Amino acid sequence: MAVLSRLALFDLIIGAIIIVGALISAGAMALTITKGIQTHTYDVLRVYVDRIVLDILVPLVGGIALVFTGYRMIKTAEHSITIDRKKEIRNSTSITRNRVIDTVLSNDEKRIFNLIKESKGGALQSDIVVYTGFSKVKVHRILKSLENKELIRRGRFGITNKVMLKK
Repeated sequence: MAVLSRLALFDLIIGAIIIVGALISAGAMALTITKGIQTHTYDVLRVYVDRIVLDILVPLVGGIALVFTGYRMIKTAEHSITIDRKKEIRNSTSITRNRVIDTVLSNDEKRIFNLIKESKGGALQSDIVVYTGFSKVKVHRILKSLENKELIRRGRFGITNKVMLKK
């Protein structure tokens, strides 16, 4: 990252210097042309137009390209740093959440929570009753407790509920 940032900063500085140089050259050229209009013929003025392209426009476009490239490199570096930080936060949140789950939940709550977690997209409440062997009332009460702890959410699914982990 540091090398990329230094290179981007170098691009910005060099691009700015080239742009300033092109603008100074344009000013000098403008002074020369205005003096030349009074004393020179059309053919001599055409030479000045060619010099404008070579001495001003080419460096100006190159400088703008360098500044833009440096800017994009900095934005790319900032974006990747942001993504890395988000991943770190997500991982630490996941670890913290798992610790809380291990310490706060009862054994029956852990059993049902892990069953929902392993079923990836959620489980039906009726299937939880079958897999755990608990009564419907006990499963309902445990799910209500998990819902109050904001670990799961339930939604109607036909005559049963679909139980999903909260993100």
